[in-house]
Amino acid sequence: MLYPSFWHLAEEEQDFALAEYVLDSLDSEAVGPQLCGTAISAVARLYGKRRKYPAASLTVEGWRSGLDVRQAPPMPMMVCYALVTVLCGQRRPQVAGVTLLAFTAVLRIGEALALRMRDVLLPEDHGMGEYLLLLLCEVKKGAPDATRVIIGVPGVIQWYRAYRLAFLQGAKADSKVFGISYNTFRRWFGRSCVALGFDEGYYSSHSLRRGGATELVRRGFPLMDVMQYGRWASIASFRLYVAKGDVLLTRLRQNLADNKWTFLERVAGLWFAALRFAEIEA
Repeated sequence: MLYPSFWHLAEEEQDFALAEYVLDSLDSEAVGPQLCGTAISAVARLYGKRRKYPAASLTVEGWRSGLDVRQAPPMPMMVCYALVTVLCGQRRPQVAGVTLLAFTAVLRIGEALALRMRDVLLPEDHGMGEYLLLLLCEVKKGAPDATRVIIGVPGVIQWYRAYRLAFLQGAKADSKVFGISYNTFRRWFGRSCVALGFDEGYYSSHSLRRGGATELVRRGFPLMDVMQYGRWASIASFRLYVAKGDVLLTRLRQNLADNKWTFLERVAGLWFAALRFAEIEA
């Protein structure tokens, strides 16, 4: 489904959103690669074919060829926090922030990159409880139909508060929260995964959304609640999506040596303190 905010995205962000649409359609019986390809072509024609969507087109072609276009498994929470640590150590707090919010709020990367200052509200901004409020749908000013996503993890709220204080002082309401391109995110995300000892390409940006959803279900959140939280449309495909994710997470832990697991735990434990290092070095 293409939300109203899609039409406000830059070409690169639209490309990624369309690729995510294809990935979300993989387990749907009603949608196939032909229909996805037609949808991508139709969107391009609306711009007089001036826009190209290479990532989305390659995803469709991989599906048609019988390849596993999802490639990467879901990411465990500990690996996500370890990545945040490494990214801050590399002085890439914006990439770290996208990583953290995409996992915690089960966001598509395009949704995280599209966030503006007015779309991310701390408890002191809304006064309705101790949670971070995200408004995902970029609509006209004053419109009431923005999609709301709530993050109630205290550490994530504190991390974003520190990030905003360090890097967004004086930013205007329509300024991007992270201010990086998808290509920049993908490059540093991949490098950081390799720095943690994972093979290049083992994790992709889609691993964050899939891992965040799987983690919520593993913690006992009702399946329907997680499905609505992540804005999936089909309960059947989402059930399969999470079931596969749970198996893959269990398999990852079984295959990792104890010393590698201990290393990841120690790096993950520094995820909040590392932001201070990025601030000092900025």
